[in-house]
Amino acid sequence: MQPAVFAMLGVLVSGAVRLNHGNGQLRDSDHPVFAYRTSIQGLRFDVQQNYDQGGKAVDAIAVSVLTELPRACIASFNHILALLQETYEQPGSPPLKSRVGDQDVKYTVLFQFARNAGIEAEVTSVDPGRGGATAGNRPGNNRGVNGVGRCLIRLHYLPPGWVGTL
Repeated sequence: MQPAVFAMLGVLVSGAVRLNHGNGQLRDSDHPVFAYRTSIQGLRFDVQQNYDQGGKAVDAIAVSVLTELPRACIASFNHILALLQETYEQPGSPPLKSRVGDQDVKYTVLFQFARNAGIEAEVTSVDPGRGGATAGNRPGNNRGVNGVGRCLIRLHYLPPGWVGTL
């Protein structure tokens, strides 16, 4: 099986993504998984491409974990959204906001394509509307001084038939 057959991030953002020239690791447990690291507009993403037993690509997930201020995190996510909007010439769905714990917020945007394929773009960050500089400074909760915290950006490629069936 050739892992490069399904270059998920090539599908995600066309020429804006620089693959790691074949570097990566193929794991074959219950189902084959190709894992590698790539860069999208200067952000490092860890990618996991999943395959079925027959070697057919079923989905791919790219995750970038940063440590930064909430507003910088949201700005990075907005930059990725703008790139997706430009590439696919569509705005995506309105952001769906949800809470994650006491201090974090998650925004999810879905780009839907023909045959019920899509890309789910998601960011989880310290809620920029909560101030973050007081309760967020306790030891052990991944937040530092001035509300700096973990910023997780996730891109999930959903192959044909997935969107609307989840």
